[in-house]
Amino acid sequence: MNRGRRVAVGLWLAVGVWAAALLVWQVMGARAAPLSPVLTPQQAAQGFNVSVSPLGLPNLPGTPLSGRAAPRFALTTVSGARVTLQSVAGRVVVLTFVAVGGQNGQGTGAGALLERTRGLLGTRAAGVAMLAVVVDADASRAALASWQQHHPGVVLLTGGLGALQSAWTAYGVDVRGQGATATFTPAVYVLNRHGREETLTVAAPRGIGSQARALVRDIVARLG
Repeated sequence: MNRGRRVAVGLWLAVGVWAAALLVWQVMGARAAPLSPVLTPQQAAQGFNVSVSPLGLPNLPGTPLSGRAAPRFALTTVSGARVTLQSVAGRVVVLTFVAVGGQNGQGTGAGALLERTRGLLGTRAAGVAMLAVVVDADASRAALASWQQHHPGVVLLTGGLGALQSAWTAYGVDVRGQGATATFTPAVYVLNRHGREETLTVAAPRGIGSQARALVRDIVARLG
């Protein structure tokens, strides 16, 4: 090999090593970065589907996440039972956020998306825990009970304001306002059996059928 070819090969190898190092740095940095999907009230009202993953990927059904350990939380069901990630260990978890007194109350929104997903899963739904965290912390017990009655396949989680705010922040959910006027990021996470974040979808008020089918594909891939 003559000198010119050796120099050229050396340059190409140097570029390859530099590119590989840059990719590793970006991925490792992304894994450490918090997830911050945010909808403005205007976007939420118009049904936009907006989020950014840690890798800077566009929001699509099943946007892949970094596989980091999902943030822990300790909340309660409408009946007062304590629920943590540890209490559902070994199951695939679908975690979302809902306003029980707003437009997501009955028949629409993330609750309906999870119910549709559960129906499509059929018998496989037994291996999946579907959890919905309340975003209107001032919701009455009657509103909580009504939401749970209309979504029997989803476990509604509530708690004190501090515990709820901690969960919202940990999962990058932007909550603005309270009650029927609350706007928030309707994030839907799929966590694997080991409690690690796999995918993120931001539920839109339209297209529940296609979103449910995408969620089913994500869940089945984690069920094995």
